[in-house]
Amino acid sequence: MLVDLFWTVATSNLVLAIVGIVALACIVVSHVPLIRWIPTIDHWMKLATAIGYVALFLLGLLIGHRLSDERAETKRLKGELEWSRNQLEQQEAQAQDAERLKEEAETRAAAIKGELDDYRKSFTGRPDGKCTFTDDDLQRLRQLRRHTR
Repeated sequence: MLVDLFWTVATSNLVLAIVGIVALACIVVSHVPLIRWIPTIDHWMKLATAIGYVALFLLGLLIGHRLSDERAETKRLKGELEWSRNQLEQQEAQAQDAERLKEEAETRAAAIKGELDDYRKSFTGRPDGKCTFTDDDLQRLRQLRRHTR
């Protein structure tokens, strides 16, 4: 966690800007010929050159680390997005299957209800109190029971 905090601070825009400004200032001081004529700065030319190159190296290192972190984060986010899309596609397929099964069940229930209504109509003309099932009635009742399973 402390390492993550270090790299977050080290690769922040402010730190990169400061290191870039230091590198630019040191390179300018060490490579501009007119500055060499100023006597107080002349002593520091070699140190400015060394600091400038170290700052450039550090700037490259920090920018490289930041870019690699951003690429890793992008790759992770792409993976999560792909997983979410896959889950959504699976849910849509399951919803379509559920809708198809529902329609099939409703069609089957309507057909069975129609057969049951036909069976009930065959008893409407019979006198009450008498239960006279014929073999045909029993056969139709068995067929209705087979359809419901």
